[in-house]
Amino acid sequence: MTSCLGTGGNMNLGRLGWKVLFSVMLVIFFTGIYDAAKMPDIIAPTHPGWVSFFVLLFEIIIMIGAFCYAFEKKILPKTSFWKVSIIFLFVGNVIILAYEFYNNSVGYEVSDIVHKSFFTFVIFCIYVLPAYLYYDQDLR
Repeated sequence: MTSCLGTGGNMNLGRLGWKVLFSVMLVIFFTGIYDAAKMPDIIAPTHPGWVSFFVLLFEIIIMIGAFCYAFEKKILPKTSFWKVSIIFLFVGNVIILAYEFYNNSVGYEVSDIVHKSFFTFVIFCIYVLPAYLYYDQDLR
């Protein structure tokens, strides 16, 4: 029996599950950009703009990695580039969480930050999984 994500066994379905996951990630990515542009100042993030730019840049790179894995393409076949991109995206998300925690005067309680941190980490892991598998499996 094969997984619909195509991570092992007979891959007769190809990478259909990864293509669906990439499509969902792409919709969420563009929805997030739209929401960030339309967000009122009262609930805007407390981190500086350079952090947002930094994270956006590496999110785009991770989306390219997800595309490469889902559609079996070879773009930037250097594993070190993908490893560094995942690490930088993680660091960017930690910086965002640190700013949110430090500037908790906007209404967050410590327990809110703990829950947000946990869910951010889980979503981060799901988000970077295709890029990780791209450099781990496809580029070897």
